[in-house]
Amino acid sequence: MFNFEPTTIQADETTPLTYPITIYNDTKPIFSKAFYSLGNVFQLELIDSDNNKTSVSGPDFTDPITGAYHIQIPLDPGLYTIRAQITAIGSNVPEQEIFDEFKIRVTS
Repeated sequence: MFNFEPTTIQADETTPLTYPITIYNDTKPIFSKAFYSLGNVFQLELIDSDNNKTSVSGPDFTDPITGAYHIQIPLDPGLYTIRAQITAIGSNVPEQEIFDEFKIRVTS
């Protein structure tokens, strides 16, 4: 479970944020989708899939948009990069890119 909390912006609990999430295997994107959350907390759970299908569920509660999203995805052992970005704060597009990238290692 990943808990994203932006440090360069402040949004009250009613401001929707748009979070595109991309997962890379080496430099190749294997997953990309925009998610929505209210306020400064966005939760995402990665679940290794036993089959070759990727599925997304959540958020756990939809009114308001709270709780975790769940990505079930086949992940072979190796190094992955996750890019989390904020592309909208309410109906406003940020003047500068707001993003973070980090690496995770999947082991068997």
